Amino acid sequence: MKDFFKKHRRYYFLGVTALIIVNSAQLVIPKLMGNLTNQIADGVMTTRELLIFLGLFIGLSIVIAGFRYIWRINVMGTARKMEYSLRNMLFGHLQTLSTEFFNRHKTGDLMAHATNDIRAVRMALGPGIVFSIDAFFLTTVIIFMMVRTISPKLTLIALLPLPLMLAIGIGFGRVIHRRFRGVQEAFARLTDCTQENFAGIRVVKGFAQEKDEVERFRAVNELNVERNMHLVRIWGLFHPLIGYLAALSFIIVLGYGSILVLEGSITIGDFIAFNSYLGMLTWPVMAIGWVMNMIQRGKASMDRLNDIFNEPPEFAEDTVSDLAKIEGSIEFNNLTFTYPGTKEPVLKNINACIPAGQVVGILGRT
Repeated sequence: MKDFFKKHRRYYFLGVTALIIVNSAQLVIPKLMGNLTNQIADGVMTTRELLIFLGLFIGLSIVIAGFRYIWRINVMGTARKMEYSLRNMLFGHLQTLSTEFFNRHKTGDLMAHATNDIRAVRMALGPGIVFSIDAFFLTTVIIFMMVRTISPKLTLIALLPLPLMLAIGIGFGRVIHRRFRGVQEAFARLTDCTQENFAGIRVVKGFAQEKDEVERFRAVNELNVERNMHLVRIWGLFHPLIGYLAALSFIIVLGYGSILVLEGSITIGDFIAFNSYLGMLTWPVMAIGWVMNMIQRGKASMDRLNDIFNEPPEFAEDTVSDLAKIEGSIEFNNLTFTYPGTKEPVLKNINACIPAGQVVGILGRT
């Protein structure tokens, strides 16, 4: 992955730069709204000034739309390229592994790696980066604007729930990481059970095992639902908590901010701008939770993928040669074979010599 990031770092740089420009332009709008409100309230607004304000709003909207397109193409597009490269890397590495590896890892589990796990990594390196910029850049600049241009006291009181929001985001992120890994493992079992049944459908029907297979699938499916619900419970609790704390901040600002307006400490325009900034601050604080969730999911999935990438190939590249034609007899001397995870050998001391050109069939109990 290091080579990929080195090759595509300019796209990420361009995308992040465009995202910062978009966020900066968005921060200008509340201040313009405050100035517009003050001039209307004071009765000094002229038609010419109103048209200037409208022109500024339209211009900022165009800038935001244009640069938003740029960051989406570069950040999200590069994440899609990473998904493409990572899936190719996984498939290519699987081709180099021994048959013993595939005896230990079922097809459904490998399919889960190639689909869900790679998708989770892509989400962490696409939307995860965007949410990270929103969480840290917007939070820092919005708080600075609220303190510097409006009221430090009102800002301090409004941000009282913020430490609790951060604590909730970090704590929930750790729990989500553990539970999401369990979800991925349950999905792998489900896909493996489905693939195994479809691949061996003739055996299932030949031995009238339909009822047993349905019961086995039901048990695996219940495990998948249980693991997902285990994750949904904690994820569903996160949003109401953050929403409650955000609403609490608005209630505090509504009460104390109204007192400041009546006392003349801040203008009505400052009050409107402050509420706009506070509304904008809710998303980056919530984005911290999204970032925690996506990064933890991406890390859990990347750990699962690295378990495969760390498997050594069966043959080194310099030991493999192309053979145009294979000739000669096949001979077994005292061959004994035991399946992985079992103790009793299925073949014991097999001796056989198969001359070139002959076909030998071996029959036995399944």
